[in-house]
Amino acid sequence: MPADLISSHRAVENLLARYAELVDDGDFAGLGLLLADATFVGSGPPVSGGEAVEKMFRDTLIVHADGTPRTQHVTSDIAIEVEEQAGTAVARCPTCRCSLWPPAGTATASSVVADSGVSPSDASTSASSAR
Repeated sequence: MPADLISSHRAVENLLARYAELVDDGDFAGLGLLLADATFVGSGPPVSGGEAVEKMFRDTLIVHADGTPRTQHVTSDIAIEVEEQAGTAVARCPTCRCSLWPPAGTATASSVVADSGVSPSDASTSASSAR
């Protein structure tokens, strides 16, 4: 695998890790900034742009007195497809697990996908589409 493709894969992995960190911290404004140029596709209808992403998370997650949703995301088995010439990437994480803290059960997301319309090497700071 060429070095630039490895770098792009790493950038997408970092984007997914940062997404999980921001959600777990309850930093929905930071999540909106991370996905400012994104379309986020989750369990509901797709939302586009940072403000819409931030609002969707604020409207759908329970935030506790400590300011967090008391979640802990763990991602593994990440599959990444990079199209360097098109400047896009798709990442799927079928085993993304979100544990509630304190342990009250575990919710499992069916997948997390990041479709980046920017250069994949820039994906650590922005994405044009994430889900």
